[in-house]
Amino acid sequence: SVVLIVDPNVLAEQVGEVEGGKAADPTATDQAIGERTKLLLFRAGDQTLKAVELSRVTRLERVASSSLECANGRRVMQYRGRLAPVL
Repeated sequence: SVVLIVDPNVLAEQVGEVEGGKAADPTATDQAIGERTKLLLFRAGDQTLKAVELSRVTRLERVASSSLECANGRRVMQYRGRLAPVL
């Protein structure tokens, strides 16, 4: 699965400190709302919808399901001479 890891310090820097339920710097909040991030959406495993930032994707490959293996209870595949986890 793809997980989202949020760093609270970076998040606070990007949207401004929160005091009394309101952002201390409303322009920072307005700027954050205007920004857009392109995402790659996909279904995997239990078929729930997942997403990853498109800027983090270097390429996509179609592989036969028969090439998937199991190692230590996780799905993996041979990729460039190494085992790679399958998301």
